[in-house]
Amino acid sequence: MDLRDIKNKMNVNVEIGLKQDSPMFLLSKQYNFSGAAAAVKSGDDMFIKVFMPKGERNDNVKHLFPLLDVEERKDYYIVTERLNKNITDLINRVNHIAGTKISDFSLNKDLFVVSLSLHESAKYRISSVIHNNIINDYLINDLKIYNNDLLNVLKDRNNRDSLSVISLGIDPELFRNDKLINILNNHESIAELIDNYPENNKFRVLIYSKDKINGDNIDTVSSMDGIYETRIENDLFNELSNRANSMYIFRDYVFIKLVNNKPVITLIMPEFRSMEFLKLAYSTITELGYEKQISLEKFDKYSDELSGDIWS
Repeated sequence: MDLRDIKNKMNVNVEIGLKQDSPMFLLSKQYNFSGAAAAVKSGDDMFIKVFMPKGERNDNVKHLFPLLDVEERKDYYIVTERLNKNITDLINRVNHIAGTKISDFSLNKDLFVVSLSLHESAKYRISSVIHNNIINDYLINDLKIYNNDLLNVLKDRNNRDSLSVISLGIDPELFRNDKLINILNNHESIAELIDNYPENNKFRVLIYSKDKINGDNIDTVSSMDGIYETRIENDLFNELSNRANSMYIFRDYVFIKLVNNKPVITLIMPEFRSMEFLKLAYSTITELGYEKQISLEKFDKYSDELSGDIWS
């Protein structure tokens, strides 16, 4: 299996444009600046962080930085602002709906855009969240719901941000008793980690399978389409996730597949942060003593020519 086999599994796309009265949003509208973003948790609060690569387009708004909370990095700026409670609650609600994943955050002029990918069966639950917020809070200022397959979504993202592919091969002995790897061993399938923040050290995972999966704590999203959801606990994933989150490096797509019986973790993420993540990953792997058990299989630009075969 590769991405061509799962491209239509979560083909309902929802883009929710959210607005709040605050300096970042007002200045974004007035000066037309935008960028890839992340929603960062800190206790019960949530912050938007907008990543603005250095260059002529974003250097033109540097005169606004004294009015904002801005951190300068080597190749980009990070602009931070607290999100209001209504936006935080909405994000938390959609992130707990089975068969739904948050695929992207961005600032688009004066709107914080939350992009979702979901299975057809989740439309009623998402519609309920949208309905409540449109009627009660007047929070949603723009909305798009449309069908689009995963490869087209990645193509659009690549055109906007330029993406990289990073693959790490894991010695099977390291995951000998791992729940997820046992599922992948027994079923022709691909797994996808769908949240950056594990709850109680457990990640939400979607499993796309060609045959039926049964087991404890495995929920069926759609038996017809072969989509299942579970939670997994993995020390390596937790450590990598915690360190990446502390540096605001968020992974939009994380797939796990067996390649020649070896677990391979493949990430698709913005190119301008890929080297940062690779350095962090190697530092973590070395500190944990896994340098002889984990290999770098791929580090390259994402290309539409891959046609979904990111493991080749």
